[in-house]
Amino acid sequence: MKRLIVLLMIGGIMIFALPLLLSSTYADDPRLHRSGELLGEHLRLKSLTIRTPNGGEVWDRERTYHISWISDRVDQVMIELLKGGDRVLTIGIPPRDARSRERRVTRSYSWRVLTTLEPGPDYKVRIREIRGTTQDESDSTFSISDRPVLSQPPPRAHLNERVILPLRNGGFVMAPERPGQKVYHGNPWLGDDRDNYARQGFASFDISGIPREATIVLAQLNLSGSLVFAGHPFEDLGNFQIIPTPYGTLDASDYSRAGSGDNIYNGGPPGPSLDVTRSVREWHAAGRELYQIRMQFDRETDGDHASDLLEYSLGTSLRIDYN
Repeated sequence: MKRLIVLLMIGGIMIFALPLLLSSTYADDPRLHRSGELLGEHLRLKSLTIRTPNGGEVWDRERTYHISWISDRVDQVMIELLKGGDRVLTIGIPPRDARSRERRVTRSYSWRVLTTLEPGPDYKVRIREIRGTTQDESDSTFSISDRPVLSQPPPRAHLNERVILPLRNGGFVMAPERPGQKVYHGNPWLGDDRDNYARQGFASFDISGIPREATIVLAQLNLSGSLVFAGHPFEDLGNFQIIPTPYGTLDASDYSRAGSGDNIYNGGPPGPSLDVTRSVREWHAAGRELYQIRMQFDRETDGDHASDLLEYSLGTSLRIDYN
């Protein structure tokens, strides 16, 4: 037998606690445990947690960086820049995200560092709830450098632009140890599941339409369609990694296939877009018709028998500017 305590509350005051005995049949009912989980989820406090910048970064003026944070039950925030503890300016107000009203969501915001900002090592970012008191700021300071302002890229009027959507030979591959079906075509998923089996995501873009004699000026990977589907993959599974990987058509042997070139990304939650110019140039120069990537976390699983899953669904694309 197991004991269940029922509390009677009137006007916020506990009148009495009534112990009930449950038979093992009912005490072990997963529906009862799930109800407890839902109650705990409902009572969880709101929170904001800044991931980047969180101390030690050096950001150049006139360059674009990604501010990332975890929003738990806070759907709209304001991002502010602090210097020496004092507010300098409002960086921006990201669009409201309805998902974060009810769940924990990793978000990001692109910010181009202003040339008018004074260089220094004592900057922080503060993110605060617009209609509430929840807030967070960088754990330690980051620097804005006095390095020369970058030269401007060629005017866009002189460039050709192509936005390429992923092909259907993307998807995800389960760890070799998993029994049964291991390959799923469609949206890339990555992380681990409640059986502690890892999965790696794959995406493929047809770049054959870029003329062979073209010079690629800029290539950006748009990752704005990400969704933390379950758990806390960025907290539990280490760095998020994107690796150029020529896999052809997707099959089970592509799990952990050797990449081609350096990692595109290796860190916390990425921003909505990544500069992949160097990587795409190399693939284009080699005459490859498909530009393909593998997405994974540094750790295959945390072994806790709980799903930590990230999905890339809508919005993933590759933009190439060339002349």
